[in-house]
Amino acid sequence: VAAAAIALLAHVQNEPTIEVLGTLISASSIGFLIHNWSPASIFMGDVGSAFLGFSIAAIPLMSVEAKPNMLFVTICSVWPFLFDTVLTFFRRLVRRENVLQAHRSHLYQRLVQCGMSHAMVVTLYAAGSAIASTLAIASLRSAAFAVATLIAIPAMAAALAVLVSMRESEGPVGPKTSNGRVPTAH
Repeated sequence: VAAAAIALLAHVQNEPTIEVLGTLISASSIGFLIHNWSPASIFMGDVGSAFLGFSIAAIPLMSVEAKPNMLFVTICSVWPFLFDTVLTFFRRLVRRENVLQAHRSHLYQRLVQCGMSHAMVVTLYAAGSAIASTLAIASLRSAAFAVATLIAIPAMAAALAVLVSMRESEGPVGPKTSNGRVPTAH
């Protein structure tokens, strides 16, 4: 979604190199997603996702005039991942956890642990990214959309955090007995 938003903005701004890079990253990500959709036949891993994130982050810096709006649209389009990372980092820091140690406490991981399917979580994050990208691109033409963008992103971030909290408060997920309770291990 972020790469497609970058490609669209680059097209509007007449930056063909950035447009091609955004299109290639978007198309290759879609091709990868087909094989990574549950049940996945391939897995990107940390190295692949770090390179993809770096590529998306570097594209705005390659803009001919390094236009701030390219950076703005990129940041808006990746807000779910930025928010999840920052919130998780500070949450772990406050809890005095080793922030350099592997963990499974990102919001997207916690949603899956609470019973949401991978497809639902991916769709949720992609929708948040698409909404923010659309608003950010529209905001370049209208101040009203700029205000809407600056309201929508924090609202979606708060909604995501509340969703995780609500799902976790519902209790453990797993096979249930006929009375609706999760069986306990003896």
